[in-house]
Amino acid sequence: MLVHTGGQGSYRMHQILLVPGWVEGAAQWISVALSPPLCLLAITFLSIQSTQNGPVWGWVLAHSLLAILLPLLYLVRLFRRGAVSDLELNRRMERIRPLGATLVGSLASMAVLLWGQAPPVLVLVASLSALQTGVFLLITLWWKISAHALTATGLAVAGFFTIGMAAMPAVFLAVLVAWSRVQLGAHTLAQTVAGALLGGGLWTVGLLTF
Repeated sequence: MLVHTGGQGSYRMHQILLVPGWVEGAAQWISVALSPPLCLLAITFLSIQSTQNGPVWGWVLAHSLLAILLPLLYLVRLFRRGAVSDLELNRRMERIRPLGATLVGSLASMAVLLWGQAPPVLVLVASLSALQTGVFLLITLWWKISAHALTATGLAVAGFFTIGMAAMPAVFLAVLVAWSRVQLGAHTLAQTVAGALLGGGLWTVGLLTF
């Protein structure tokens, strides 16, 4: 089967080993079910498990709207206008504008949460989201690493810090996500490992210092 992987300004064609259809379908399902926006939303919900500082759902909604939903809607708009080839942004340079929008949204969320004196853990989530997006954006200028692996590993780390060993399945899911991205030809193994190390490292350091 022929697949496309990201390259600057154009796709590069690669031929990979034929695999059973159900394997390809499973990889696609995992990739969608554990997409970056959904993983980031799950991290947000996990974070409030550790706080009892009054009502938090309004702040959760504000962060989800600014840092996740609005950048996602911007991506959909770019796709409908033909400015990006697909919603998974397989072409590396097509990631720049959506990542920029995500960075702006995360920074806006951080500012709103700080101004409104939201629970510190939510401010931390917004801050780490902005930091990881900024670093990811800089790397993307030269190399295409996996956002799926980054956010899935971040989710696993956040899970361990909030619900302990009950989050062990999230580690297995992060491995499945990395496998799915390689299986679909969206990334190389090195690109998924790099994404996982970035996400896991940033969230571990951030939560350890919280």
